[in-house]
Amino acid sequence: TMRSSAKLAPFLCAFLLTACGTDTELTLPGRLADGRVRLPNGWLLSPAGAQVDVGELPLNMAVSPDGKHLVTTDNGTGVQGLSVVDLASGGRLQQIPMPSAWLGLKFSADGRRLYASGGTASRVYVYDVADGRLALRDSIVLGLPWPKQKIWLAGLEVDDGAGRLYVVGRENDSLYVVDLKTKALVKRMKLPATPYTCLLSRDGK
Repeated sequence: TMRSSAKLAPFLCAFLLTACGTDTELTLPGRLADGRVRLPNGWLLSPAGAQVDVGELPLNMAVSPDGKHLVTTDNGTGVQGLSVVDLASGGRLQQIPMPSAWLGLKFSADGRRLYASGGTASRVYVYDVADGRLALRDSIVLGLPWPKQKIWLAGLEVDDGAGRLYVVGRENDSLYVVDLKTKALVKRMKLPATPYTCLLSRDGK
């Protein structure tokens, strides 16, 4: 009732003034000293195991065939690119910026090459791999950059035996088949829905 509310008002004001007058620590979202992470809604995450900082919004990761290194593709709104992590030490060895990146990431079977989708750049970047370090070797161009051509390359797969690269375009609902030796487009297949990635069967068929 109005009368009850009027009686409670002084007590509420006193409580608020007391709370505002105390020394309270400003709590912002982010990583805390004990390793936990505070979310914008105030909740806390307590991740299990050791944490390794990579780039913003890692959408995919690939472990090298020798099991020594891991690469993430970092696809946030800031600097996009790749992060290389040494699995023995847990440290980040290298961070490589890319003009555009999105999801697709695959080592060759011998571990000497790494393929990464260029997202809106409409190309796949090819890196040489040596001692856990990446060096840009080449790129396979499949169209003009977005928005001149709306392709947006996403997930990819590599068939080393057949010498084929498969990559999907999420903007034009397509699967691209590329000859790795000549970098020529073998065929483009229209898909019935928007693809995110692709996966080769174990028998290669």
